[in-house]
Amino acid sequence: MPYKKLLNDLNILLRNGLYHSVETFISFSLNQLQNSDYFPLFLVVYGDALAQSGQHEMSECIYKKALQASKALGQTSLPVFSMDPIEEDDFYCKLAQAQIARKNYDAAIQSLLTVPIQKRNIKVNYLLVKMYNIKGNNEVISEIKEIIRSHPLSCLELIPIMFNYSSKNLKDVLLLVQQSLGDRLHFLVYSWILPWTKLKWFEMSFSNDKTQLQQIVMDLQAIVGSPPILMSVIAVCQYNLGDLETARLNFFDARQREPLLVYGSCKYASILHSRNDVKALDILATSLTNISEKIPETWVALGYFCLATGKPNKISRVLYLAQKAFLISNTCFDSLLLKGKALSSPEMGRIEDAVNHYKEVIRFWPGCFEAHQGIVMCQLQLSPRDSFKQALVAASAACKLLNNSARSLALLARVLDRAGPATREKSHTFVDRALSQDPKYLEAILLKVDLLISDKKCGDAVAFLKAKLEHQNDPQLHDKLSFAYTTWGLKEEATVHKNIYFSLMRLKEGDNELRCLDRQTMGPKQSSNDGSSIHLEDESTLFDLQEVSF
Repeated sequence: MPYKKLLNDLNILLRNGLYHSVETFISFSLNQLQNSDYFPLFLVVYGDALAQSGQHEMSECIYKKALQASKALGQTSLPVFSMDPIEEDDFYCKLAQAQIARKNYDAAIQSLLTVPIQKRNIKVNYLLVKMYNIKGNNEVISEIKEIIRSHPLSCLELIPIMFNYSSKNLKDVLLLVQQSLGDRLHFLVYSWILPWTKLKWFEMSFSNDKTQLQQIVMDLQAIVGSPPILMSVIAVCQYNLGDLETARLNFFDARQREPLLVYGSCKYASILHSRNDVKALDILATSLTNISEKIPETWVALGYFCLATGKPNKISRVLYLAQKAFLISNTCFDSLLLKGKALSSPEMGRIEDAVNHYKEVIRFWPGCFEAHQGIVMCQLQLSPRDSFKQALVAASAACKLLNNSARSLALLARVLDRAGPATREKSHTFVDRALSQDPKYLEAILLKVDLLISDKKCGDAVAFLKAKLEHQNDPQLHDKLSFAYTTWGLKEEATVHKNIYFSLMRLKEGDNELRCLDRQTMGPKQSSNDGSSIHLEDESTLFDLQEVSF
């Protein structure tokens, strides 16, 4: 019987996607093949066909039978033949992948560790990295270093995982990359990797240093210009800093130039939801659905779209969509944030469940301000007796984990304000500290005005807002100024600023419609290397780094 030719024929079918033919042939021929020395190989091909068609439990079982058959024949490893040799590391990768597909991660790790260290190739090591990362095992760091030393360009995928475990080891990581790439860093095509590493560190570390971000972006832009993926990474950093409007503009422009771009889409959807921009969410969700239904970003965007519609019957669907995103990728913590928002909504009112989801996000993503904010706002909705104390503890923890960022300080000030007049002076102290860090942080500005009005200092509130409007012409500031004038009894001035508020909102809505129309009719813009479309401050500020003040 020409078993080699038969194996060759089956492998040709397998490589060309005819998995069912392979399954059918071997399943009907097992009795005839089991007396052959090549029987383990036939079982491996059978397992490959099952795995490719999604039958992972069956494929795992067949791979184990192949291993048993190989041992029964007295073979120390699986046999090889000239067309398609099966090495030990490849076999255990196949077995591990079947176990991973069934979420049996511990078994997958044991299968991969069966391969002797000297025989582990990059595929084995990378699967170990993925498994250790899922399990939160610090062994992931040594595996990553091993891969980067032998395959330097792998750092582009693996370094963000390292920063997940420690955001304080930038110098060590930069040294590792420099040593791995060596003289190649002198070539222009490689020279962007070190500043890119710094940018990913900034993204993962939740640094509050806007000047540092500016310098990193300058270094990268000088080398690569402003490709859409760079704009999206910058937008994620700006999102983490709380500069949501600038992040929105960069996300929008990046997707306009590259409609198939997925990176950062969960953050973009969250921003659009905070603006209640249902039309833009609809466009984003539709675009991602057309790209792929097998990525978590699609389901998160659909979830935010349902949440933004405000219909009570849509809330349960939001939970379903968030769960679907999490099942696709259990490292998509944006799906847990979405679920927390849905659970804490007035329609659901499941506050404790929402808090648990937010805590789960913080466990893996300590610098996520939205999760800290979610816990605080949930605690304030609980029984009055305990809510203030719990909210204060949560807000204080946010300040500690976020290095007393402007957003965390303003959040703490908000909690202290909710407690009443007794803690209002402390609230003033913390909101002033927030504004000293970021004078343009809108939430802190609005809270400061509320505090002044509560203290019957309407004149001070008006003067404070007028000073801010000299530097940022935001519609919400005009709306708040109108309220301050109304409280002060100056109806005419209040009407003026209310009208300005409506005018600015109409301009913004018109601008959004024009951008959407441009996206739909003109298609993606060509990539430019001058970086002029990257936003760093507000809508009127382009990427002129010499003039921008962070």
